[in-house]
Amino acid sequence: MRDRRKCPECQAWNAPDADRCASCRHEFLWRRAFGRERYSRVVVYERSRGAPLWVRWTGPNGHERETLTNVTGTPILDRELAESIARKMSEAQELKLKGKAAEEILGRTTAEVLGLKRRRRVGELYARFERDKAPKRKGKAKLQSTESRFSRFWIGALGASTSVTDVKPARVERIVAKEMELRGWSPKTANHYLGAVVQVWRHAQVKLRWIRSEDTLEGVEYFEVPVENAHLSYTNEEVDAILAQLPAIDLRAAVAAEISLFAGRRIGAITALLMTAYRIETHLYDGRRVDFGVITFPAKTDKAKRQGEVYLVGEAKHLIEQLLEKPLVQATGRIFPRGELESDTPTSDGPIVPRFMREWLSQGEAAAGVATVPGRKYHGFKRRFWTDAGAINVAGASAQSGTTAETGQRIYAQARTNEKVELAVLMDERRRRRA
Repeated sequence: MRDRRKCPECQAWNAPDADRCASCRHEFLWRRAFGRERYSRVVVYERSRGAPLWVRWTGPNGHERETLTNVTGTPILDRELAESIARKMSEAQELKLKGKAAEEILGRTTAEVLGLKRRRRVGELYARFERDKAPKRKGKAKLQSTESRFSRFWIGALGASTSVTDVKPARVERIVAKEMELRGWSPKTANHYLGAVVQVWRHAQVKLRWIRSEDTLEGVEYFEVPVENAHLSYTNEEVDAILAQLPAIDLRAAVAAEISLFAGRRIGAITALLMTAYRIETHLYDGRRVDFGVITFPAKTDKAKRQGEVYLVGEAKHLIEQLLEKPLVQATGRIFPRGELESDTPTSDGPIVPRFMREWLSQGEAAAGVATVPGRKYHGFKRRFWTDAGAINVAGASAQSGTTAETGQRIYAQARTNEKVELAVLMDERRRRRA
């Protein structure tokens, strides 16, 4: 009976949406009701003529009411708009009561009851992003540090109180372009910062459903990164000279270099290997049976999170089997343990510290008379692998290294001087024949 209208003049009851009393024709204040009574009923009405409209609905604590406002808090006077809002509120409430809505609908502001997303702030988004990603980054201190640096930068640059939907690709690009000029960022560094903010907004749209697809930052344009890395690859002569010196310096450095050269694998994934990752397989090759050393790289240490296998033969196979016989390797179960190889008492359960691997390689470079180039180290062997193996069998090189053929050829493979020399001679001979 609550939503039926009682005439103040004749006390007669009228329909909820009646504009006049059916008995005495008294004119009521405007009111409209939507939904089922005691279930999804939502009523919009005026309390005095020309005043802001009100909305009433059934919440957890019974009937609730408030002034009808838009998302900016401005009172609504338009009756057609009020009817549309009330109808949507009623539909949303019915979905909630049927268990089809995932979030609470009643007892909030008008905008939220309508199912409209409230204005999320940049600071709020980054706090939620960090909380959601924390379990996956547990134990990864370097990744956590990098992500925190990106978060601090973008919260400061955009403003913690800025609405997420107000951040547009053009604004993000302008911020990064300015930082490139002020701080001297390289295009590669700038792209890291762009990629970080795009990832957060994608999380807001795909995972949190806080924004629509048109509010993401997928339209951000990245900077072109010039590939100038020829100096980061060893030549074949340098490789041979270094590999000849490393076994005398430390067998772990020699084996890591051989694996990197044979398989193009990352030094971090190599040093994490356990003894159980190695086995021997015999295969028929060129009419004879050949023993191969096979290393299984677990998905956990792979960038693409895919398990891969590497096949070794010759000196590389001989060296890793030598290393596997060392007392410290036997005691720890790690191919690259931390401590003295001839000791059977491990000082730590973890793998060798990367700093020692780099220092041993620097000693090998010095002993071989090879210049030390910043940023090269074991990555130089991976570039040599793709330069040589990529020219022999691209598919095989991709499978062996766990790197896509496109990335291997574009990023790691270096110019093949012998091919250029041969081409230059052939071109010159052809010109001479024409003359």
